[in-house]
Amino acid sequence: MSDQPSASNRSFSAYLPLFLLSLALLTTTGFQTLTLVNEATQLKTAIANQDKAVEEGQQMREKLQQLASQALALADQGNENAAMLIEAMRKKGINIQASPVTPPAEQ
Repeated sequence: MSDQPSASNRSFSAYLPLFLLSLALLTTTGFQTLTLVNEATQLKTAIANQDKAVEEGQQMREKLQQLASQALALADQGNENAAMLIEAMRKKGINIQASPVTPPAEQ
């Protein structure tokens, strides 16, 4: 007979496969967490960078609304050029509503 144990007499420990499985799970979870934290930081940065552009767009919209209201007021007073401008804007689907004309705020 030989000195080597037969296949039926060998005993295996479950600790090594469980350890490797746990290590793989921990590594995957850690990598995913790190990736998500980096993406969240990038999203916050992108949103912060857009805030200034959104604010500038809002200011521009308010200025254009003021100009349009002033042009409408001039058209109502009988200015032909203002009336043509208002008519051209209405043909393009831009509706102007009269609003009280206020001087721009000083900065």
